Amino acid sequence: VIQLLDFSALLCAFLAIELAIRGHLTPGGGFASGVAGATAITLLMITGRMQKLENIYFKYNVVALEKCAVVVFIIISLLSFSSLLGSNYWIDLIPQSIFIPILNIICALKVTLGTWSIIRLFILKRGLFS
Repeated sequence: VIQLLDFSALLCAFLAIELAIRGHLTPGGGFASGVAGATAITLLMITGRMQKLENIYFKYNVVALEKCAVVVFIIISLLSFSSLLGSNYWIDLIPQSIFIPILNIICALKVTLGTWSIIRLFILKRGLFS
């Protein structure tokens, strides 16, 4: 069962990446990708890798990364809208078609990390099978 859940987590992780990159072309996008990423992490948590994931959680300061993702999302959104207001040479160098995939990836990162934090707290407070 653990190997099947590990394989399912791997498939969810690949799905999350694919939805984040191509979500603007197909049904999906940043939020759906974040949910798939959080599902992958949750599957790893319930298969007994909680301590490894805790080490990663604190090593990379996931809470701060989530907040940085929100700030970067807002900045990139404003940059994409600023090109409508006036012509900035360095913003015009970035193709407009790249802004939406970047925003999808950042949104997916924010949703994945936020859901990881919530589910982590739920498991720590309640346990896996309480």
